[in-house]
Amino acid sequence: MNKHSKKKAVIISYIATILNYAAMFFVVPITIRMLGKQEFGLYSLVNSVVGYLALLSLGLGSAYIRFYFRAKTDKHSYKVENLNGMYFLSYVIIAFAVIILGVIFIIFSENIFGPKLTIEEHQTAKVLLAILIFNLATTFLFSIFWSYTRAIEHFVTLEIANLLKVVLGPAVTIPLLLLGFGSVGFVAGTTAITTLIEISVMIYAIKKGRITFKFNYFDKVLLKEIVVYSLFIFGFQLLDQINNGVDNLILGWTGGTEVVSIYAVGATIAYVILSLPNGIKGVIVPEINKISSNDENKLEKISLLQTRYGRIIFMILALVLLGFVLLGLPFLDLWAGVGFSDSYLIVILLVLARLINYSLVVSSEFIRAENRHKTRLTIYAITILLNVIVSIPLAIWLGPVGAAIGTAFTYTIYTIFLYFYYIRKIGLNLNILLKQLIKMAVIYVLVFTPFYVATFFVQMKNIMIFLAIGGGFTSIFLIVNYLFVMNEYERGIIKTLLRIKRKTHSQS
Repeated sequence: MNKHSKKKAVIISYIATILNYAAMFFVVPITIRMLGKQEFGLYSLVNSVVGYLALLSLGLGSAYIRFYFRAKTDKHSYKVENLNGMYFLSYVIIAFAVIILGVIFIIFSENIFGPKLTIEEHQTAKVLLAILIFNLATTFLFSIFWSYTRAIEHFVTLEIANLLKVVLGPAVTIPLLLLGFGSVGFVAGTTAITTLIEISVMIYAIKKGRITFKFNYFDKVLLKEIVVYSLFIFGFQLLDQINNGVDNLILGWTGGTEVVSIYAVGATIAYVILSLPNGIKGVIVPEINKISSNDENKLEKISLLQTRYGRIIFMILALVLLGFVLLGLPFLDLWAGVGFSDSYLIVILLVLARLINYSLVVSSEFIRAENRHKTRLTIYAITILLNVIVSIPLAIWLGPVGAAIGTAFTYTIYTIFLYFYYIRKIGLNLNILLKQLIKMAVIYVLVFTPFYVATFFVQMKNIMIFLAIGGGFTSIFLIVNYLFVMNEYERGIIKTLLRIKRKTHSQS
């Protein structure tokens, strides 16, 4: 994929992402109001537990792209079709394991969710577990088709598939909620849509992507290499799941489902903000693996990529985070309803703590491609252990905000370590990027401050004032960013977007 096509891929990815989250912000408040705090909290709790079963993928999906490009270099005995066959059989085994463990989860659900839930909530939790486990098992069966489509860089297809999941989801789930089917109907509707999309991606990979399989090839050396590599990825996924879900579990034990729902709303918004760079990540991962597999000047090229994409990611996250700080409180009242003011601080804490680390995504993906995980994995494990130790007393003392403080504090320590690790042990040049990010942050704060001060003198719950403040800040931010922050490459992305718009208008 050439540079111009990659710009288009990133732009299309972000258009799809914005539409995805616009749909999500439409569904969540309706879901909260239709289910109520308790049942929404129960759904969030069950969902976080099922997330642990997703770890049974053992990092195979993330490992696929690395071994795909190694197969394409002709330096190895195996071919892509051999790799596909081994992967598909592995996912069949994993799906079977999910079902077995899922049944065990259902049987012992009372012990997992704790004594704060009522008898009715425990019964509903069992049904939700059954549906979500089925959804997860089928997702594993189709995983190879998603990985292959990403490896051949058909990014637009995957973004459209993700878009359809979110757009079609409300068309099914909202009527089910209105008919009184509750969280069970919501989850069942989502599962039905997900399964249909998975089948569509499989058909695309077979017909357009021309994916092929060979099941009579079994390379023990290759399998061992994949397993060892994947286990490190699995380690990060496990720790991510623990880090993301531990606050829900702590709050479920110490405060009950209503407290969990407050944290879940904040964590959901934080997740949306932090997942915005996924569009860039999805496009650059294949390029990073190509550099790792073929190029001699790896460190220099990766350092340049890190500076290029780190700046863009920081721009996006900074705009959305500052916009939320400005408009978050009235937005939460409008979106989630009364009683979610603590979610405002939770969003800010969780996003701010991850801002720099998420901007270093190129460095983290390079380490993954190079199979140099051990030190980073060890420090992450220590960080999460510290998070658990710190978050329990803070959750008891300050509730959901206390849990967020513990998570933010420990993740900040982890980010500081990673920054110096990338420089001193891996050999990447990140000092240029850090200096640029500091300059960008200063400019952004200068733009943000007068708008924030203005919110103390106006009625932000007035929809016209809300829109005026938000629109004014976004407009000034984008103008200042274009004139004084962006470099030529970044301005080129904007120009490409404008050309796409002009072509669309001229064709219509």
